[in-house]
Amino acid sequence: PETIDIVKVDAFATRLFEGNPAAVCVLNEWLNEDILQKIALENNLSETAYVLARKNDDQNNADQKSYDIRWFTPTTEVKLCGHATLASAKVLFDLHRVPAKKLIFHSKSGPLYVTRESDGKLTLDFPGDKLSRIDPSAFQTYSQLINSLRLPSSFSFSRLELFSGVSDLMLVIHEEGRFT
Repeated sequence: PETIDIVKVDAFATRLFEGNPAAVCVLNEWLNEDILQKIALENNLSETAYVLARKNDDQNNADQKSYDIRWFTPTTEVKLCGHATLASAKVLFDLHRVPAKKLIFHSKSGPLYVTRESDGKLTLDFPGDKLSRIDPSAFQTYSQLINSLRLPSSFSFSRLELFSGVSDLMLVIHEEGRFT
């Protein structure tokens, strides 16, 4: 069986035991999804990232390198994880000595771009999410709206706006000084 190196990286940190930990596995080929999930379960971190170099994607551009990326929690695959993407870039730049200035991670959420700046810091460009306004009257009852947002049933407000993204719901409450 193939040996897989697992690197733990504390994203957003300059010292050990700080930041947001993620495991990173750089693969030579995709493994069975069940194996990916079991590795993530054993790592027991919020996310384990798996990256695989794309063949022939960047032959005409030495400044960038493309990878496929997937993220798993101990229980499921997720569509997007920023800190594990940054951790993956750190592993590729520093441990695997990828000479490119920009890494493109192809994910289920679309392409993610990580650039190594001249000072060595990494910049992640997240995909945009277009928000669409939702009419609150689309909910059959006020309690259905409150339940769907997982707010306490005693919660009330006079003016709100609802927006929907690809996979998120955003609630804007216009109540100055209400939340302390």
